[in-house]
Amino acid sequence: MASGSFHDSGSHSGSFHSSGGGGSFGGGGSSFGGGGGGGSYSGGSYSDGDGDDAVVIFCYLAMVVIGVIFTFFVKLFQNEIPGLNVVNFIMFLVSGGFLIKSLSEYRRTKALSDYKYPGMGKSLSYIWKGDSVSKTETDTKSWYGYNKCYFLAFYDSDFGDENVNKAFETMKSTPKILWISPYWWLTFSIICFISTFFFYETVIPFFEHAIMTDFAFAFFDVLVFYLPALLSLAFSIGSFVIAKVKDNLMYECTVRAVNDNKASINKLIKESEIDTKLSSKWYYNICPNCGASPSLKLRNCDSCGSSLEVDFSSGITPPAVHRISSSTLSEKARKLEKRKDAILSGDDDDKILSDVKPIFRDEELDHRKS
Repeated sequence: MASGSFHDSGSHSGSFHSSGGGGSFGGGGSSFGGGGGGGSYSGGSYSDGDGDDAVVIFCYLAMVVIGVIFTFFVKLFQNEIPGLNVVNFIMFLVSGGFLIKSLSEYRRTKALSDYKYPGMGKSLSYIWKGDSVSKTETDTKSWYGYNKCYFLAFYDSDFGDENVNKAFETMKSTPKILWISPYWWLTFSIICFISTFFFYETVIPFFEHAIMTDFAFAFFDVLVFYLPALLSLAFSIGSFVIAKVKDNLMYECTVRAVNDNKASINKLIKESEIDTKLSSKWYYNICPNCGASPSLKLRNCDSCGSSLEVDFSSGITPPAVHRISSSTLSEKARKLEKRKDAILSGDDDDKILSDVKPIFRDEELDHRKS
């Protein structure tokens, strides 16, 4: 019968033995804290009130923590911790490093977790990568630039909803695993770390009682021992790679958003210019072709389709005419005209983002949206 070399038992001989024994912290003749000897101080005259007591307690706790850590590493290097040795301990440390990096990247795009469906209205949040010194194109709120840096503003009073919807479309058209919070991967890795202390001893007996060659058993012996650490490493690296893929997707989303927003600004301004020219013309109240009374907002009769524009070339002034107001369109166009001027001059209002803060203050957002 094959037997595992990682067993925590004296009945097996292997290079990964968990040897056990009497070197425990705080026990035996060499225990921390001393079981013998007369060097302890038991008098109370040295104490000088609560302050000294707190210092003594702190020092004692610090010594206990240091002792526990020291004992842990001694047992680790002596292979006395079930399911854990130096190799898979290093693997868990590497996993922790990748997870920390993934969590630090996650804070930049955390706002995406709030968007489960489109049309949620204006948001006070944003996502970004890099800083505005990399900026090459902007709509004065959102921007993108070199090294795939970007800033997508969901708080934009003009295009915030469109930006949210574009982000949602990107999320909907890509695998859902890309948008799982890294805290889930952290949870899976923690479960793997906890399970490593009993997983091997639970699973390896199955292979010990199975009929297989020595080479096959040696393979499964190593695989079962390192499997929790390998899974933890896979989860953490996967989380880190997902963060990079997510950044690339959001960069492309921001490029589309900025370009579409700039096109919308130019289109609305052009429409306003045309509408202003048309609003200077006069239109019949009653259609001269069919005699119908169309809405005063129409430039063509809704009954026969004829133009309602008055032709003054005949020298005859009709009795009932009107002009069509373009005040609503012009008001929005004037607002966007300022944004267009800012784009052309490079004097956009997001220069503050050269040192991006995770969250804007409410009053700052109100000022920026005004």
